[in-house]
Amino acid sequence: MKRCAYRVVHLDAGRKYYSTENLRKIIDNAAAAGFGQLELYFSDHQGLRFALDDMRVVTPQRTYDLAGAPGDGFGEEGNNPDGTDKYLTEPEMDALIAYAAEKGVEIVPAMGAPGHLGAVLMQPDAEHLRYPGSRGSVDITRAEGRDFALALLEKYAVYFASRGCRYFNFCADEFANDLGEHRMGYEMIYMNGMYKEHFVPFFNAAAAMIKSHGLIPRCFNDGVFYNEDDEGVGFDREVEICYWTHGWEGYRLASAGYLAAKGFRLINADSTYYWVLGKNEWPDGAARAADFEPDHFNNCEGRIEAAGAMMCFWCDMADSDGPDEGAAVAEKTAGIIAEFGRTLDRKCE
Repeated sequence: MKRCAYRVVHLDAGRKYYSTENLRKIIDNAAAAGFGQLELYFSDHQGLRFALDDMRVVTPQRTYDLAGAPGDGFGEEGNNPDGTDKYLTEPEMDALIAYAAEKGVEIVPAMGAPGHLGAVLMQPDAEHLRYPGSRGSVDITRAEGRDFALALLEKYAVYFASRGCRYFNFCADEFANDLGEHRMGYEMIYMNGMYKEHFVPFFNAAAAMIKSHGLIPRCFNDGVFYNEDDEGVGFDREVEICYWTHGWEGYRLASAGYLAAKGFRLINADSTYYWVLGKNEWPDGAARAADFEPDHFNNCEGRIEAAGAMMCFWCDMADSDGPDEGAAVAEKTAGIIAEFGRTLDRKCE
């Protein structure tokens, strides 16, 4: 694959609602800067911001009705000030995909599983599927939870594949990281033996399902060869890894070098360059983007040839700009996207 072939703007449209008008503005900015992909993340605790016409999820155990999931979730942060549910509909997403294609930008759907599904798991039909102690992660250590997560992913994969999309990011990051007292879900299931028994098969099943619909799977790096333990573990190497962090105390993630040596294609999504609404909005402006090194991964000595580079815009405090539906973010990030594009033009020759 060509070095740094993917140029991706990742937008957190799960915690915060974006109108189609403002999504088009961000697509315009990305296209003008030479980005070929907008990765649209639409699930989180605060909302499932894209609703299919049919929100029933069918598994071997039962049929779940998730009609109430779209819109606002727990409301602890990122809740719409007017209290109304806001989300994209199928006709709106159809039009957005078509508009992006006209601009030379692909829409890459990103839906968290097994974590970051709080808005789904707060629904009466699905709340019993939570991992013990977590409000936002599916319990994949039980067949019912695993089957539900896979069926939910597949429902959306089928839609996006039918609209000509080529990639699907199932994220797989921060599983059950809301257990309190800095207890990380991957560390817990690794230590109790459930990681190899349950997560690895789930990962490979999700990847196989996504590929079966003609899509290329992606995820973040968190759960892949956790603790650099490969004894008896096999991961689908066709999954493209969006590498964002090497971990921290109690969260022992594989290094970028380790994953590259295992044969994965790595997209550099370095978390030290994250722009976070309400927390880290880059007070130094676009100048910071000029420092980005595509082949320098988070806390990795030396350089690793990157399959792509990803600039992530997150909305952890989505209501920090009031009831705005993304116009402020589109304006604030325009210069950063432009400078990031120029940086990639210069450094990915």
